[in-house]
Amino acid sequence: MTTATECAGDYQGDNTLCDPNPCPQPTGACCFEDGSCTVVTMADCAGDYQGDDTVCDPNPCPQPPVFGACCFEDGRCEVTTMGDCQGDYQGDDTVCDPNPCPQPPATGACCFEDGSCTVTTMADCAGDYQGDDTVCDPNPCPQPPATGACCFEDGSCTISTMADCAGDYQGDDTVCDPNPCPQPPATGACCFEDGSCTVTTEADCGGAYQGDDSVCDPNPCPQPPATGACCFDDGSCQVLTADECDAAGGSYQADDLPCEPNPCPVVPTHERSWGEIKNTYRR
Repeated sequence: MTTATECAGDYQGDNTLCDPNPCPQPTGACCFEDGSCTVVTMADCAGDYQGDDTVCDPNPCPQPPVFGACCFEDGRCEVTTMGDCQGDYQGDDTVCDPNPCPQPPATGACCFEDGSCTVTTMADCAGDYQGDDTVCDPNPCPQPPATGACCFEDGSCTISTMADCAGDYQGDDTVCDPNPCPQPPATGACCFEDGSCTVTTEADCGGAYQGDDSVCDPNPCPQPPATGACCFDDGSCQVLTADECDAAGGSYQADDLPCEPNPCPVVPTHERSWGEIKNTYRR
């Protein structure tokens, strides 16, 4: 309490009291969570009082982060700040309802000839597309017929279906490596006395077996000596070897020359007179 003459401020009148305080209070900027600002007294500030005589222009209040729609590759949308968006930020204050994000192309099960399945788009399916949103578990793809080893008489093996096997089917899922097929007996060249050769098994060879896997081309068989026409003085002919012809006193004509027609000349006989004969004995 003071007198009017003692008051160095604004005297409120005789007998006025300080409780409640009648004096005007200083004001300042008051900030709210939404970033808005109002000028009030500290007592009336329901937010964050910035201090006496502070103002709201320019606004001193911290602004809340701005949110917007964030799009992901799978078409999902999430409202977040631009800094927190790990996809494609659609702009401040954009929303996810309705969804502004581009949707990926539909996918479905894609079947291949081997019965395998993969989930892909219809455009990327190199097989038989089963339709949008179809799945591979359980597998919707037609399975190919079972295959197995098919054996042939020559001991060879090939993988085929039972229906396509022209030999002896070994069963589904059997393999050719190692080869399960019975192997035929070994064959080789078989030589005969006339020098001819045939490929056969050792058991079936009626001549001289040359060994397993031996061949007749080139011919490995010893060849018999050549024969030909052998002529004698009386004009007769025999087919002999050259050595046989010489030993028999004949004249060998040529290899492989036959006696029919007869190639031999008849050696003429010299008829002697009686006088020649007598002269022979006189000597």
